[in-house]
Amino acid sequence: GYVTSPVHNGARAMRTGMPPAGANVESYSPIEQTIALPSDLASAQLRFWRQRTWGDASHAAARLWARSPGDLPRTEAELRSAVFATDYFYVIAIRGDGSLRWFLVERVHDPAWREITLDLSSLAGETVRLQFGTYNNGAGGRSATYLDGVSLTLCAVTALPRNE
Repeated sequence: GYVTSPVHNGARAMRTGMPPAGANVESYSPIEQTIALPSDLASAQLRFWRQRTWGDASHAAARLWARSPGDLPRTEAELRSAVFATDYFYVIAIRGDGSLRWFLVERVHDPAWREITLDLSSLAGETVRLQFGTYNNGAGGRSATYLDGVSLTLCAVTALPRNE
């Protein structure tokens, strides 16, 4: 939900994951918005600031967790039922058919604000639910990610005039 601290800019930011005094339980904590990307995109850049508190940084299972993209859930239904050995932050697109496109998976403890840009051009012509989330496995420590200054910049393909 919305928080007034920490924030990168302005009065509020968004938090996914466990609140500082919350119970450490297994959960997904997402925020999302539906976006429609035109088919004539030259580029689609998602930019945001994030601050990460990774509670499993000292957890033994965290050192063993090495997922390849093929090991991640492929559908929203699989995501809801997946159990992982460690907490993580993610950015995904959920397509109309329920399939997922993973853009970011992080297991990092970094309590400083860092900016990131993700290329969403592969979603041209689609309407998707863009989701930011933190998964907590209920063991080790509590993880949370704070998001601020989220923006999506779309640039259309422009035809150059022909000289005749």
